[in-house]
Amino acid sequence: MRKRASSSAHTTVPSIAHSTKPTPSPLHTTSPSAASTVPQCPSATEFPKPTQKSLTISESRLWHRRLAHINPTAPRSLIDGYTKDDSICTACIQAKHKQKMIKVKTKRTTKPFELVHSDVCGPFSTPTSASHRYYVLFIDYYTRYTSVLVLPGKKSKKCTSAYQSFQARVDSMGYEVKQFRSNDGRGEYDNRTFRQVLAARGTTYEP
Repeated sequence: MRKRASSSAHTTVPSIAHSTKPTPSPLHTTSPSAASTVPQCPSATEFPKPTQKSLTISESRLWHRRLAHINPTAPRSLIDGYTKDDSICTACIQAKHKQKMIKVKTKRTTKPFELVHSDVCGPFSTPTSASHRYYVLFIDYYTRYTSVLVLPGKKSKKCTSAYQSFQARVDSMGYEVKQFRSNDGRGEYDNRTFRQVLAARGTTYEP
């Protein structure tokens, strides 16, 4: 009869060592050859710089006028290749000039019709019943009284005839014209016939 093995016999089981470091998976392993094949981005210093073309003097002067004649040092920071122009800009010099005001003392009028101003207006699109498309103004500087006469045209003979009618009205009121002014641009008053009419009455003409 066989004897049972003693209960004091112990069976030894191999112990498993627990490591805190995880075992790398074979799917995530990177070989040194794969990392070396990734293309590298070149740095900014490796790119060739474009050559900057300088503008000509005529082109720089054109930009000077486009920028409203600003100081020559300002376009350098605004425009690439701007060339400094050492010549003198006529417009810049004229803009810096100060106009001297020449004040001439004028004697104020003291009587009606002592100084008369006249101007011819027209033509107008709609004529009067008599087919007149112009009118002439005679303004008294003392009273601001304004006489309006309608004219068929603005030729010198028509304007001279209108002034003679106005002068006759002034004479009827007991006054006389000492000075006569006008914005004459086409010879309505500035002619020989009209000057003779004024000289005959002692009136000075101030165009």
